[in-house]
Amino acid sequence: MRDRHRFGTLKNPTGLPVRVDRGGNGHFGSRRSLWRDGELYRYNHKGQDNECVPGQDVRAPIYGKVQRIAYPHDPSKSPYSGLIIENPVYTIKMLYLAPLKDIVGKYIEALEVIGQAQDISLKYPGSGVTPHIHTEIVSISMDPDLYMEGQTLKPT
Repeated sequence: MRDRHRFGTLKNPTGLPVRVDRGGNGHFGSRRSLWRDGELYRYNHKGQDNECVPGQDVRAPIYGKVQRIAYPHDPSKSPYSGLIIENPVYTIKMLYLAPLKDIVGKYIEALEVIGQAQDISLKYPGSGVTPHIHTEIVSISMDPDLYMEGQTLKPT
């Protein structure tokens, strides 16, 4: 039971609600679209976007080992990054944070500071996208909100 508690609940990495803004809805499964090679591509959002304040500390949603740096876009053309964290239950991808130096390969506790929030709104000027941290369970496709303790939802 102790391990289940340690591994079974995700923590909110920013302490702020899921974003719902002019740029879209940050909930798992929300419809998204983008233009790629002249064609409109539609898909469902695979993670959860919690609002953040650029530069704020970002905390680990789970206990686990930091496996590697993650990049949401081509790293040669984009300043944005994140982390992959793994434990026996989950593999989590987090995006739009600047990881702490030398964190890769270390074991971390849930809610331990792992980096600072980046400002993703700069990539989409005028779109209304709120700065946020993207958290995605990549080991299986599931809604992080179902497992996130203390989640607060913004009224619509």
